[in-house]
Amino acid sequence: MEWDTDPEPVNKLLYEFHTLQDNREILERIRRNNPYAYKFVCDCGVNPAVYCMAPQIEQLDKMEFGFVRKFANTPHSYHEARYVSKAEVEAFNRLIQRGSDPKSIFKIPKSVYMDMKNERNIMAWDTMRKMVKKGKVSESAVRWMAGYSAKELNLFNSILNRTYKGKPVFSAESLSNYLGKIDMFEAIGREEGLQLLLDYLRGCEVLDVKPRIDSDSLKREHDVMARNVRQYRDKAMAALMQEKCDELQAYNYREGIFFARAISSYDDLLDEATQQHNCVASYAGSIAKGRTMIFVVRKCNAPEKSFITLELDPKDLHVRQKEVACNQPVRNKAASDFISRFQRHCIEVRGTSKKENSAA
Repeated sequence: MEWDTDPEPVNKLLYEFHTLQDNREILERIRRNNPYAYKFVCDCGVNPAVYCMAPQIEQLDKMEFGFVRKFANTPHSYHEARYVSKAEVEAFNRLIQRGSDPKSIFKIPKSVYMDMKNERNIMAWDTMRKMVKKGKVSESAVRWMAGYSAKELNLFNSILNRTYKGKPVFSAESLSNYLGKIDMFEAIGREEGLQLLLDYLRGCEVLDVKPRIDSDSLKREHDVMARNVRQYRDKAMAALMQEKCDELQAYNYREGIFFARAISSYDDLLDEATQQHNCVASYAGSIAKGRTMIFVVRKCNAPEKSFITLELDPKDLHVRQKEVACNQPVRNKAASDFISRFQRHCIEVRGTSKKENSAA
């Protein structure tokens, strides 16, 4: 297929695309129009259609920018395997535009793209671009940050986004100094330190307290904050659950050697999980939202000792789960028969409740 006139150029790299011509025809078109570009495409294994969308990769490759080879050597056609993600292609488009030299190709200052020249991960480029664009880091700071990994830059950027009372907790310079301090005095490396610090700052946001950035131990501050957040969330969950727990007490049932009762509180739920070595504690949110009903089945002569954990569906009261310790099935026939009678009891209680509500 021949073009009567040259088509409008595609101004960005596309992640998935169909071509009306196959790559051999496109490659032949490149050969006729630009033998030098043809040699570059063949020598580097560049997908011809990708070159047509982003011819600037040739210039950048010649200048040995680290991230280019991943795009130059990777197939991008819809029917071929892809090793470049959609996020990476989008980052490429945010960073790069058509041009004849780096100054016109890059959408970032020269000092930034020269300091980042050897970085191979396009996502690291993208994070640095964001920080420079928003004024979070100066162009001079890019030089000492250029050795950061993509993950470290992302954590660094996330920490710079943290504020207290509307003011940033850290500047790029103060954060860098803080990382140096904890590396020296606590032997905490950069990535680990950034992750610990971000977790700590998130905890401060949950509790709405001012971060302590002058402490002599990040690890201690982090662990104390994590404990406080757990306690805060436990109290919040206990309050959310309590109303539902109180409602479910109407279904409590005793017969013969067994009794069944609803979980009475968040602490009661934690105790059941601990005794039974199961994950029922994770059902707290579902109980609070009325998505499940959790009961304990115990022997009358040992009321404090866990025996069976029972879950009922709140819609039709069918048994979702009935298990003894360590999520093992119930093999005690007397207990299974009791659970069947308890289920019928729950249906009767609900029916009575509905009649009373309609009469009222």
